[in-house]
Amino acid sequence: MSFDADPRPTGSLLSDAINQLTRLVRGEVALAKAEVAQNIRNAGLGVGLLVGAVVLVLVALNVLAAALVAALAETGLGAGWAALIVGWSSSSWPRSSPCGASTR
Repeated sequence: MSFDADPRPTGSLLSDAINQLTRLVRGEVALAKAEVAQNIRNAGLGVGLLVGAVVLVLVALNVLAAALVAALAETGLGAGWAALIVGWSSSSWPRSSPCGASTR
């Protein structure tokens, strides 16, 4: 059996190992920071897109309500009454039972 020993002293080998370990840990920390920054950017983009979608939905609902008021006004009903009917029906729309009665 032949054993080729490193001619460097043990202190030098230990110092090299500690330096390599330090570089490895610093590299892993830098990688983790980069991954967190990328995730934050992606989350920010997702939140921005979600806010934009909510704004578009609210605008679409307003347009739909205006179209319904216009349709009721075209039937001969006054525009004020049509707006009142649409406003009242949309404010009480997700009703669980008729006349607001409890369904327990």
